[in-house]
Amino acid sequence: MGKQRTKAPRGADQARLTPAKRLLYWLITLVLMAGLAELTAFAALALHARVNGVSYQPLDDPALLTEDFRARIAEMMEGRRAYVMHSPTLGWTLKPSSEAPPLYRANSQGLRADADYVLEPPPGVVRIAAFGDSYTHCDGVTNAETWEARMEAARPGIEVLNFGVFAYGIDQAYLRFQEEGARFRPDIVLIGYMPENICRSVNTFRPFYTPHGPPYPKPRFTLDDGALHLVPQPYPDASGYAELLDDPVRALRRLGRHDFYYQIGCVSGPFDWSPTVRAVKLIRAGWHTRRLGPFMADGTYNTASEAYRVTLALIEAFARDVREAGAEPVVTILPSRDDLYRLRAGAPPMYAPLLDDLDARDLPAINLLDAFDGTDDLDALFLDHNHYTPRANAVVADAILHGLEGLGLLRRGAAPR
Repeated sequence: MGKQRTKAPRGADQARLTPAKRLLYWLITLVLMAGLAELTAFAALALHARVNGVSYQPLDDPALLTEDFRARIAEMMEGRRAYVMHSPTLGWTLKPSSEAPPLYRANSQGLRADADYVLEPPPGVVRIAAFGDSYTHCDGVTNAETWEARMEAARPGIEVLNFGVFAYGIDQAYLRFQEEGARFRPDIVLIGYMPENICRSVNTFRPFYTPHGPPYPKPRFTLDDGALHLVPQPYPDASGYAELLDDPVRALRRLGRHDFYYQIGCVSGPFDWSPTVRAVKLIRAGWHTRRLGPFMADGTYNTASEAYRVTLALIEAFARDVREAGAEPVVTILPSRDDLYRLRAGAPPMYAPLLDDLDARDLPAINLLDAFDGTDDLDALFLDHNHYTPRANAVVADAILHGLEGLGLLRRGAAPR
């Protein structure tokens, strides 16, 4: 009988491979593993975009500036916007003596009003000045349907000046009071605050954190050793907008230096062709957002976040300046549709920590969330773009008047001068 040959172990076969073949073997293995990783990452990115509506887009990508944004930037640069104009300090503001038919009209002083106001309040009149964003400006309704106009109509002997400007942050509202509001010598200053405003306190360019909103740079404040430090808006002259149109990558990177969302977000790199790299960047951005962002996992304010600390410091500084001007500040919280959903679900309002901190600092506040409780039809309160209907503005006006009376600010002689 012939000798029986035994089969060599698999490892022995590989050991007999030449060094060149062994290298080729490992190269092929690595390529296959990398290809599998790339295919998996590609599929994960596609699924994430389809299910969550989030796709990879670097914040310094010129595509961030849509055609609509570019048109609005060009109009702002050339002064062709009908109702708003460039502001060297605020970013944008209402254009004096302007209209945006059929809803909006600004007086010659740049306030949303049909007539001008004398700087000194008439004798016996309690003057109230309201500052804030679009919920204070009252987007979506006529001048007569704003809650400020309804307050005036409901209560003789008061004036309510509407300094609200769409898309403002609490920082811009504060700066507008310093620049324009104090000279009107109000008795009461309503610091209008919509709970989403916390996001704007650490933002310098709205498209960095949401695709909705104006594509104009804004100022912001940072906290240095507990003190507020102003970072001016980067385009004191409207011609500066040309940089956004001519060299968008450079402009976006410059705008992002002081923007929280840019700093934690995705920016372009030489390996963006790789789905794995793009996926890792998205995971990193999401992790930073959850850890450092304005909101906790349950949707309430993250009091350790920069956004919360800056927002609270801004409100404190705003109130302090109002009192130094001889008026009384009242933080007026204007809830959104999401806040009402939370109320009906039995969840605490997202801004509950802020209410506690305002109370601890003896800062008077009117929380308008309860004024809407019991209204079953949200469509009766909110327009399609989530701003208040005329009916909701009437509810707000009545609730603010009631709140001011409860604070003793509408009694004759009670308002400081």
